[in-house]
Amino acid sequence: MEILEPAERERLLEEWNDTETDIPEATLPALFQAQAARTPDAVALVHGDVRLTYAELNSRANAVAHHLMSEGVESGSLVAVLMERSADLVAVLLGVLKAGAGYVPLHSGYPVERIRGILAEAGTNILIVDEAMTSHEAVSAIPEASGTVLSARDVLSGVVGVGDPGVVVSPGGVAYVMYTSGSTGRPKGVAATHAGVAAFALDRCWTGVAERVLFHANHAFDASTYELWVPLLSGGCVVVAPAGNVDAAGLRALVDDYNITNVHATAGLFRVLAEESPEVFAGVREVSTGGDVVSAAAIRNVLAVCPGVVVRSTYGPTETTAFATHIPYLAGDEVPNAVPIGRPMDNTRAYVLDAALRPVPVGVAGELYLAGTGLALGYLGRPGLTAGRFVADPYGPPGTRMYRTGDVVRWRADGNLDFLGRGDEQVKIRGFRIELGEVEAALAAQPGVAQAAVVVREDVPGDKRLAGYVVPELVGTTLDTAHLRARLGERLPDYMVPASVTELSALPLTLNGKLDWRALPAPAYTTGSSGRAPASPREEVLCELFAEVLGVDRVGVDDNFFELGGHSLMAMRLVSRIQSVLGAELGIRAVFEAPTAAGLAARVDGVSAGDSLRPLLALRESGTGTPLFCVHPASGLSWCYAGLLKRLPAGFPVHGIQARLLSEGGSAPDSVEAMARDGVAAMRSVQKTGPYRLLGWSLGGLVAHAMAAMLQEEGEEVSFLALLDARLRAKDGDPVDDRSEREVLLAGLRELGHVVDEADARRITTVADAAGYLVERDREFAAMDGATAASMIGLSLANKRLMNEHRPPVFRGDAFFFTAGEEDDAAGDPAAAFAPYVDGPLHRHVIACTHREMGRPAALAEIAGLVAPHLAGAGETGPEESGA
Repeated sequence: MEILEPAERERLLEEWNDTETDIPEATLPALFQAQAARTPDAVALVHGDVRLTYAELNSRANAVAHHLMSEGVESGSLVAVLMERSADLVAVLLGVLKAGAGYVPLHSGYPVERIRGILAEAGTNILIVDEAMTSHEAVSAIPEASGTVLSARDVLSGVVGVGDPGVVVSPGGVAYVMYTSGSTGRPKGVAATHAGVAAFALDRCWTGVAERVLFHANHAFDASTYELWVPLLSGGCVVVAPAGNVDAAGLRALVDDYNITNVHATAGLFRVLAEESPEVFAGVREVSTGGDVVSAAAIRNVLAVCPGVVVRSTYGPTETTAFATHIPYLAGDEVPNAVPIGRPMDNTRAYVLDAALRPVPVGVAGELYLAGTGLALGYLGRPGLTAGRFVADPYGPPGTRMYRTGDVVRWRADGNLDFLGRGDEQVKIRGFRIELGEVEAALAAQPGVAQAAVVVREDVPGDKRLAGYVVPELVGTTLDTAHLRARLGERLPDYMVPASVTELSALPLTLNGKLDWRALPAPAYTTGSSGRAPASPREEVLCELFAEVLGVDRVGVDDNFFELGGHSLMAMRLVSRIQSVLGAELGIRAVFEAPTAAGLAARVDGVSAGDSLRPLLALRESGTGTPLFCVHPASGLSWCYAGLLKRLPAGFPVHGIQARLLSEGGSAPDSVEAMARDGVAAMRSVQKTGPYRLLGWSLGGLVAHAMAAMLQEEGEEVSFLALLDARLRAKDGDPVDDRSEREVLLAGLRELGHVVDEADARRITTVADAAGYLVERDREFAAMDGATAASMIGLSLANKRLMNEHRPPVFRGDAFFFTAGEEDDAAGDPAAAFAPYVDGPLHRHVIACTHREMGRPAALAEIAGLVAPHLAGAGETGPEESGA
């Protein structure tokens, strides 16, 4: 029974698919040759200092083609290419096509076993490698197959000025074969045609806008089809990014240096850039994005910051040659929360069909089928698989086919398509298409694994990760899940390796005996809670940023970012957070080369443990605003204040004032006033005159207050003073702590959370004994030598006596006072005790923590959030008073 009215059927099948456009019926080499004849002197390619005109690029490609033909390459051959992104790569790919062959692009990051499998299935006996890839393990796979490995340098060194080889190739012939994940455990090669690539590249939506297009995708992925062939077939310029991943700073530099007009970014990368650095798109004419669900908030953010840019949401599997549908957004457009995948592109038809291949009405979910010029020939050497996905088109011209995408969509009333999900186990993560079956097959094949399951989890919104679950073969045995992940990395690309592998006694099943994925537990990412403690404030901040980006509670200083579930997009977010918190310029390459907090700390500024003891410690050196100086507590160290950086504005430096004794030796100051004089001297080494900003916790509050009053007496301005649970003796008659040194030491160890047994208590009689105990037992002291720890403990004892003896001056102005709300204050309210010594408003806040906990990251982050508006110049007065 037909449920559609004739008019609606006409609209769905004909009107919304009326995309037919005249395009030349020619191959890619022929179209490029024609363009080179029209604009021989126009710049076709830029890579660093290399600039090639269309005539020069054409000449290089001709030389490549003639060299390949001398090696036996002929029309219909396949040539594998294992090269880094470069100008040479573009010339080689074009030269392969001019020789009549198709290229098989290989990703250097693929495991050797996977590359060898691709080479074997493709049947190619020629592999072109550049200098960087000559030592790649996969190179040995070609000689084993009685083939030839060619150096890109040799291939490109042919006769300059040689003419086009004139090889005849059908537009329906293979231009390239790209391999994607396969549900059977084997990757499958999609054979795209010259006609399909040409139709996509000459689509009317690119007319007049693809002037300078950034090429930063790996050539083994179909985004490179857009980045290469759209500009080269329309007279534009390909701007080749440096090899490796490009981060936000690198993208900004490329856009500025080369006046890039068009950038493509996967949905995941686009979201990260839009959230962290939307200004990178300023000056770009158009940004296209897709490969996964596109964030509406990301589009809105980019359009708000860069109102002149067009954001084009795209959709399309490799089987339909890059993009098949699209929808552009401009500033002022309403962007729906669920971003559509748009309308069919030129010469493309989209059908939303039910299980019987009948069109469904507007608003009804169905499976998306795509037809038109962009359809690939099928899967190389896999006729059965091809027949199951490339099926006869009952609504197109006789003999045409359509591709069954497996995606569930629906038509909107305006003729755009909404993406609703998958109808099978294929997923998209960070723009990569993954068949869960391939990952499960690889996991189940590992020794000791009886059953395996792999699912996609999004425990943190916007962050999709693969999660693996395994059941051991032998009851009572424990599998080494870290080793399993390492073994998978030998077979699968990194984007297909689960971020976690969790061992279960059995896989949960539904009543029908199928995997109950909803009952699978959330993965637990192993962190380095037993590793060494941070040895510098930089390491401490970086550990916190690692944990923040990874979405875990704690990260050890030597924990590997990627082993904890990190990936390239998260690495980009980490680089952005390091930039905003520490002001350090790090490229994303640094995260791959040094993926631990310790490694990145060394990259940031090379601070050693010894440097971290100096009197003035730069917690954040960059910024043009007025610095904030944080005065040390009784221990003499200001490392703890690194916890402020995550919430403080990034526009001004932050310095820690530390006890001079720790780095220079000598005697300790004999009063809080003497400490204040030392602090002022250290502060003036980087800021000669006011206004000054001061903050201090515990003893540091007393010293900061004394410094502020001292500066005022000298005629300087103090614009900000924050006292963090600074404590005074309420009145002169209060008793002074008269415990013995040993009793104070044992009490101090208990304050640090140590349960000191009788044996240890008997041997702790001196400061050196207590220092040795802490270096051995406490992670926070483990990075220090015994002498430094002893100096700190001795300093703490002396400073506590000075706190008891101190009588503060009066500071003229307003101040902030933060009270530890969970401290047992038998002596009364510390803020009230300080009020007489502040001749101005005292803005009081209660933080839900103990006195000791106020120096830890959670409390400091809350404090930073309260004072940040004042420091950023949001107002003349501080935030309103707050309670616990």
